[in-house]
Amino acid sequence: IYLLYRALEKKTLRSFLIAGAANGFLFYTYMPNGAYVFATAGVAGVYALVHRDYKLTKYLLAYAGIFGMVTSFFWYNFIQINQLPYAEEIRRRVGIEISNGFRTTHIYDFVSYGLLALLAMWYSKKTGNKAAAHLIVSAMVAQVVIMNMQMVIGFNLMPSVWESHEFYILNATGLFLGIGVLFSYLKTSRGKIIATGCIALLTLSMMSRALITEYELARVTYATRTIEPATLDAMQWLQENTPTDSVVITPSLATSATIPALTHNRVFVPYSMNTLASKDETLNRFLIANQLFGVPVKH
Repeated sequence: IYLLYRALEKKTLRSFLIAGAANGFLFYTYMPNGAYVFATAGVAGVYALVHRDYKLTKYLLAYAGIFGMVTSFFWYNFIQINQLPYAEEIRRRVGIEISNGFRTTHIYDFVSYGLLALLAMWYSKKTGNKAAAHLIVSAMVAQVVIMNMQMVIGFNLMPSVWESHEFYILNATGLFLGIGVLFSYLKTSRGKIIATGCIALLTLSMMSRALITEYELARVTYATRTIEPATLDAMQWLQENTPTDSVVITPSLATSATIPALTHNRVFVPYSMNTLASKDETLNRFLIANQLFGVPVKH
């Protein structure tokens, strides 16, 4: 995000190529992160084209080009997976939402994005920082587009992820830009001190709540996120006494998910979220493992 902002500020081909490459590598780190930044850059390009800034439009096309080159390996894998006979099953497995409707449940969020865009334009008018406004306005439009992408392509990839993991960064940036403009209207130092104190208290309150929430979440879920010593000992034994890539059979789904993470072994019953095996194949292996270990049918 920062590199995209700097590119919009500098308006040089080199800065856009660096930002596009970084965006591509971010795509591999966590796909929604990279997709969000790229969507923002895409809207920024449309914004530049509408305002007949053809030089900036060309730079953003170069941004898209280098992004495409860096992410080409991802798209190659994507195409290969989509050629599998059960590709639709895999897409549904990862949690995509199949629909074509407008997300009316988030209408108030969309209104707030519009208000943040107005704040960014207000900030630009007061300070002359066009790059900041360009970035925030583009991000706010991109957020509405992302949340409603199903209207065009027929599905939305994990819609709950976008607002909880992605949008808050630039939403907060837009809000602080607006606060910066409001500060410029405070004429007296006393008013600025009071306003600063209020913002500091609000920030402290939000940070405290976040810390308390994290502590309580960790306390409540500690047992479910802890591996028993006996299990760790078993994982260490497998690591030290079995060949690399040897296959382990267990009827326990929890153990099947743990073994690939802590050892060099493979598992007979795959975990559905990180395998290309079909549902029928996975279920068949699960039943075989249960039969071998004598698991009761009622289980």
